[in-house]
Amino acid sequence: MKKFTSLLIFVMLLLLMIEPISIKLNVKADNSSSPHLICRKVEFIEATYSPNGKLLSKRVSVRFEIYNNSSSPLVVDVIDRVRCINTSTFTTLYGTPKYDNIENFGNLTRITWKNIEINASKSLRFYYTAETFRKIPVSVNSTLYINDAKANVTGVRGFYTVSANISDTLTFEITLQNTQTPLYISNNKTLVQPLMCTVTVAFQNDYFSGVRSEPKANSTSFMGNKIMPTWMLFLEDKPQTVKASASIIEMSEWGEVPLEPISVQITSAPEMLETYIKSMTKNLELQSNLMQNFTQVFGDLSQSTFQMYSGLQEIADSLQKNSTQMFNMLINFLNYTKWVLQLADSTLASSQSLILNANSSLTTFMNNPNVTALLYSNDTLTDLLRYTIGNMTAAYNMIDLARNGNSTVPGLLQICNQIDNLILQLDSANNATEQVIEGLYSLAYGLYSLSNITGQTKEELEKSLEELEAEKADLEDVLLTFNSKSLIPLDVEVKLPEFQPKWQIES
Repeated sequence: MKKFTSLLIFVMLLLLMIEPISIKLNVKADNSSSPHLICRKVEFIEATYSPNGKLLSKRVSVRFEIYNNSSSPLVVDVIDRVRCINTSTFTTLYGTPKYDNIENFGNLTRITWKNIEINASKSLRFYYTAETFRKIPVSVNSTLYINDAKANVTGVRGFYTVSANISDTLTFEITLQNTQTPLYISNNKTLVQPLMCTVTVAFQNDYFSGVRSEPKANSTSFMGNKIMPTWMLFLEDKPQTVKASASIIEMSEWGEVPLEPISVQITSAPEMLETYIKSMTKNLELQSNLMQNFTQVFGDLSQSTFQMYSGLQEIADSLQKNSTQMFNMLINFLNYTKWVLQLADSTLASSQSLILNANSSLTTFMNNPNVTALLYSNDTLTDLLRYTIGNMTAAYNMIDLARNGNSTVPGLLQICNQIDNLILQLDSANNATEQVIEGLYSLAYGLYSLSNITGQTKEELEKSLEELEAEKADLEDVLLTFNSKSLIPLDVEVKLPEFQPKWQIES
């Protein structure tokens, strides 16, 4: 519940700074034509403690406002009731109308204002305070340190000092504990009704500088020669500690530094807390529903992307295996074909060489004078030799055509060159296919990574959802504590002096 506590504290502090009166009540007569009045009321217990944590005083401060929602002024009697106050210390503040009567009934005090005029569409505010003998529902433990060493506080007739040196660091450490009786809520579970509590520590500017707070104070105010950090705490069953430190810049002639009392204010406005906790619970429920949807979406996305990854991985594996095998077989076949053709070309080249040698030898033989004379006398032999030379020349030319080709028929060398080009093209195609395969693997890896991320996100969302549900359950448990009305202030009674109709209060 810690993550929502700071937000709640901020909202509460803002509300108390802007509008300290927080309980909204509609007060109206039974007659529907009667004017409509709106009343808001809140009580504070204000306690003062010595720097070493001794209770010095405690007062109840009551503030309420009556708003005339009609179009004409009204004159009303106002009656308020408050518990456990010392009427001899009763004081009205801030322009509150003078009361006409104050009466005690045991621990209950009734204050009456008669013939109070409230202008149309205007409000009238009432402020009063008195010492109280109520039990404070918060324990306060204060310890003072000088340079991290516990210091002894001296108190004489309400004035407090501590011995120190210039440039020493003085630190207040204040621990507050909600001491209300735990309430049974459900399943034998007990819980303490939460309290809103403000703590203020004051430092005199003449003696201190560089005021620091831990945790950081919700606000820091200046009054006269004092600087006052103030924390607003949401007290549940666990104690909370605040610290305020400052450097000493001046001392009295006795080597002492004056200290100011600690002020603690406890609000008795559970309806206000209940309203905002209910609002937070609804927001948590909305967030929970959204997170459930997100969890489902991320779960489905993780599953679908993993399936796509598996499919692409299988396709890439198959393509890589089959394409590599296919290209290797084809290149091997072409290389074998080229080798056979080159072997044939080599054989044909040897044949050409033999034909050239044979033709050259035969021509040389025929040009021999003795052979020429013989051939001259033997036409048949001459024709046979010439036919042989012609055939071998034709064979040479055919071999040359087979080896080198012409404009229409490719030769062995050209075919081998074509095979080389085809092998290069196949290598390029194989590389292109490998690039496609690499792209498929890259895409598959991206889908796998996305599947992992969405899967992890789903797990984190599920964990956050569990925490959110637990937080919501805690808030719902806190709401149950507001069934206890021990801290709710008594209602303000407003009535018309003349007709005095029955009034009812609508919350």
